[in-house]
Amino acid sequence: MNIILVHGILGFREKFGIEYLRNIAEHFREKGFTVLAPILDPTQGIEFRGCQRRDQINAAFASGSIDPSQKTHINRPQHGRAGQRVDTVTGES
Repeated sequence: MNIILVHGILGFREKFGIEYLRNIAEHFREKGFTVLAPILDPTQGIEFRGCQRRDQINAAFASGSIDPSQKTHINRPQHGRAGQRVDTVTGES
């Protein structure tokens, strides 16, 4: 299974020694999942960031970084909130 971790507005991969996704990717990789954490502009609007996410996911499918024959879960962790949002897609066109 593929897992895609997406940060929210003002999110980042790492700043000042702080990892935004708090080692979540490593945890899933240790469990045998394929993980992609796209780098998105932290301040652009939803449409711009959505296009960045789409392009990076499509590139990962095309390069084989994530397996298009497997289910893909897009996960947007919500730090400090009661839950998270998970979307499931397939790599099939």
